[in-house]
Amino acid sequence: MNNNQDRHTESTRFKIHPYPHTLLGRTVFVIAAVVIITQLFAISLFRAYNRGPLFEEIAALVTSQLRVIGAALEVLPPQERVDFLDILEETQGIHIVPDTAGQLPSNEPHSPQLQDFADYLRGELGDGTEFFVHHSGGKTLWVRLTINNEKYWISIPRKQIERGPPWLWLGWLSFSAILVLVGAYLLVRRVNRPLRELTHAALQLGAGKSPSPLAESGPAEVQDVSRAFNQMATDIRNHDSERALLLAGISHDLRTPLSRLRVGLDIASDIDESLYNGMVQDIEEIDAIIQQFLEFARAANEEPPTLIHLDALIEATVKRHQQLGAKITADIAAVPPMSLRPLAIQRLLDNLISNALKYADGEILVRITAQAGQVALSVLDRGPGIPSDQTERLKRPFTRLETARSNAGHAGLGLAIVDRIATLHGARFELLARDGGGLDARITFTEKLPD
Repeated sequence: MNNNQDRHTESTRFKIHPYPHTLLGRTVFVIAAVVIITQLFAISLFRAYNRGPLFEEIAALVTSQLRVIGAALEVLPPQERVDFLDILEETQGIHIVPDTAGQLPSNEPHSPQLQDFADYLRGELGDGTEFFVHHSGGKTLWVRLTINNEKYWISIPRKQIERGPPWLWLGWLSFSAILVLVGAYLLVRRVNRPLRELTHAALQLGAGKSPSPLAESGPAEVQDVSRAFNQMATDIRNHDSERALLLAGISHDLRTPLSRLRVGLDIASDIDESLYNGMVQDIEEIDAIIQQFLEFARAANEEPPTLIHLDALIEATVKRHQQLGAKITADIAAVPPMSLRPLAIQRLLDNLISNALKYADGEILVRITAQAGQVALSVLDRGPGIPSDQTERLKRPFTRLETARSNAGHAGLGLAIVDRIATLHGARFELLARDGGGLDARITFTEKLPD
């Protein structure tokens, strides 16, 4: 089941989302979509205006120009007509040449704009109006008019009729769009920074650490969230301190009357031996429960992490248990130094070994393996094991399994202490079924541990 979950996590992680899933990506995506749509709409309006009112205005102006030229040629004497044509050529770039022997063959323009322009002139000047244009890149549209029964070719520069791409206008649109996107990116990035800090602080708080207070800066909404998180973190720390103080105080106070009871039993001479042994066992079980309370209440995160050799620490712990008569062996692989809290790891390992010794008759195996950037610490036994549907529940405080692995004299804090210390180190605590029967209590550390 865990392998399936890992595969599902990997597939989710590398799945390509057509729509961005981050606030920054979504904001830039939405703004980019809006800007592109508005720019396309603006370009459509420009083209409509260029092919509509602007085109009609240019065509009407050229029509008026042609009529004025025609009227001038009709009334001017020959000498003044020549001077007039020279002035037009110098000032307006308009050439007027007599059509002698059909020197220019009439044809129809191929450009859509020139075709529309020719149709407009025919409608204004008459259906007999003819045109000529070089189809291989000609820069002039020639219009043939009949004036006083004489035909003239009048040139009109195509640049007055056809409008090329408005590069300056398109450039400004592109620049403004990029400017909007850059501004949106910087704005959302400024909002994302405190959100990332909030995420990191929340992960630290969930791991049992005390994150540094968040900076209450940025927009008012972000300030409110940061302020509320800081207050929540402070309240949680205060509640944890009060709970630890309460548990430690009660446990410490209970040990004094227990010690007096034990002394009273030792000096009593007329008590039945079986009753005496039972009462001593009860006192020892109560003392063990109190010890669990003290360990659970102890603030492990107050111990600073140091660089230690985990394999050496485990080897020393196994030897200590062997000297006490425990049937325990070690299979320890060499691992690089790791940033850990030594006393907390020692407490974690003692709890796992003690738990295995209580519920397993055979030999206990402590194993360390290192692969793929992970270090796995396992305590394996051949006991009755734990049902897979109960493993997560047993990690909670004051929880015990009412089957073969339950026992009197324990408050159900051993595995909760282990899980708490593992979480503090950014590790994963799992209770797995061992091949061949039994339990594999495994702590998996990542290669780069949090400080």
